[in-house]
Amino acid sequence: MAELIVKNTNLHPATEQMRLLADRFTSIMDQMQGAVSEHRDAPGNDETGERFREQHDPAARDMFAALQGYSGAVASTAGRMDDLGKLLANTEDTAGEQAARIAKSGN
Repeated sequence: MAELIVKNTNLHPATEQMRLLADRFTSIMDQMQGAVSEHRDAPGNDETGERFREQHDPAARDMFAALQGYSGAVASTAGRMDDLGKLLANTEDTAGEQAARIAKSGN
């Protein structure tokens, strides 16, 4: 049987790093969306500009959706890691209480 050892004290810093990563992706996405919006008319409003936008806009939307999805997934993982840390701490507390009751009843 495999043994899994998780140091609960290491989960909190890792969770915070995951949250920072998610925030960073959100920030990058916001900056990119701002730049795209700011330069929306750069290709012009003529036929060539419209064709450019027809080619560019779907890919840009897909890229922003992918970044948003990635950021959300990383944030969700951080939340689950936080939940895991709480669960492990609770399990340790419960095991300690049970061990104390067993030791007390054996005396």
